[in-house]
Amino acid sequence: ALLGSWVLVVRSRAWPIARASIVLLMRRWLFWVIFVVTAVPPFLFFFFVLYLFVWAEDQGGTAGQMGGFGFVRPEFLEAVAKGLKMDGSPETYRNFMSFEAYPVMILLALAGALLVGNDVRHNSLAFYLSKPISRWDYVIGKGIAVAFVINLITTFPAVILWLEYGFIKQKEYFLDQLVEKADLLVGILAYGAVLTVSLTCMLLAAATWLRRTVPL
Repeated sequence: ALLGSWVLVVRSRAWPIARASIVLLMRRWLFWVIFVVTAVPPFLFFFFVLYLFVWAEDQGGTAGQMGGFGFVRPEFLEAVAKGLKMDGSPETYRNFMSFEAYPVMILLALAGALLVGNDVRHNSLAFYLSKPISRWDYVIGKGIAVAFVINLITTFPAVILWLEYGFIKQKEYFLDQLVEKADLLVGILAYGAVLTVSLTCMLLAAATWLRRTVPL
């Protein structure tokens, strides 16, 4: 279903607008600076902490050497993991997406100013609508570009964390609990879809309503 939807998107008249908008964002150095400073640290934190807690479980309750930091008691790490929900449960990925909320808001403000605000400000919308495209093609194209930013920060890293936890847990995660963990993956994708649809609609509405890009 996802592949079929993507084929329809690429073959639609909205795709050139979306592609040009994504390229415009990718060429802005400010976008990458904000992305690296705000969005990457939470992902790295979850990535390495998940690995650390699984390592603690594999120690079998005995103290283990953790690099050059001395011996660490696994039971202490397991208690911290349960307290922080760093155990591969649905709360783990929900908390990760919550941590990424602030980078999403910052980058969406930049995206709204670049993708929609500037078109309204510089009267570029008339240029788009002079082509054989409709208003819906324009809105969908810009929405796809915004959705790309949202999923780049939330859904895609969450799926990477899900795969990471599954590989370090090995067969007991993917094979013994396949149905349960497949439901968890569907939940991550569904939650990302809800974020994508709601935030995209809010951003496009705000960027159109606020004719100046500074309030964004």
